[in-house]
Amino acid sequence: MADRSEGGNIDYSKLEKVIDIDRVVSTKAPKLKKWIPGCVLRYLKNTLHEDDLNYFMSLYGKLQGKPFAEAILSHFHITINVEGEENLPQDGRVIFASNHPLGGLDGVALLEFFNRHYARVKSPVNDVLMNVRQLTTYFIPVNKMGNQSREAAGELYDTYAADDTILFFPAGMCSRRIDFKGTVADLDWKKTFVAKAVQYKRNVVPVHFIGKNSKFFYGLGYWRKKLGIKLNIEMLYLVDELYKANGSTFTIKVGEPIPYSVFDKKQKNYNEWAEWVKQKVYAI
Repeated sequence: MADRSEGGNIDYSKLEKVIDIDRVVSTKAPKLKKWIPGCVLRYLKNTLHEDDLNYFMSLYGKLQGKPFAEAILSHFHITINVEGEENLPQDGRVIFASNHPLGGLDGVALLEFFNRHYARVKSPVNDVLMNVRQLTTYFIPVNKMGNQSREAAGELYDTYAADDTILFFPAGMCSRRIDFKGTVADLDWKKTFVAKAVQYKRNVVPVHFIGKNSKFFYGLGYWRKKLGIKLNIEMLYLVDELYKANGSTFTIKVGEPIPYSVFDKKQKNYNEWAEWVKQKVYAI
């Protein structure tokens, strides 16, 4: 783990608790907390790397946007190789459509990479991620749990209408193991990015991010679904996957831009076009 191996003799008790599992449980489920065994809370804290994250935030928590994304990649010794960089349009008013194998680290790496080439990069995200204040300059909040607020809907409209570069993960969630053989891929891609590309006259650039989480992570999600458990238990392990990725090398492959005029509804509906682009991404 990056923090404990590099931090030396750190007195974690003296660090500011930006991440505080006890406080979260007490706030969100006060009646339940007294019934949760101490060993379960300790397991949660270890799995979510409470101490390590607080140490990380003590080092980099005051950074915002690109410097914070760079700090994440540097701290975890992440190397990114890029293929097809010549396919990047000079005009950044496009939608980059990417697969989502890691569920977090891939997003950070892609945002940091595109920010090297374009002035303003935005990505629609679950509004829960807005709690990561250091990266909110990159985010457009999308409420998946209820109605979109008028303010958030306006921000979304303004971003598409402006010249900002947009990174889109059309699956809307981390890739999953999709068969007994262990094949890992995105689930169905939603049509939204195709509709927005046509509406706002933005070309689509397919991006293939090559990387995987652990077999444990994908296996847990696979069998959880097979057993009919709706709660995404595996998402609790995304922070642990970040620490497991310490020292990893990933590859970003950029495909040739697809003109928005290609998405003709007479040939395919938008769901079919979304699947078509997805196949192009995995073929890069």
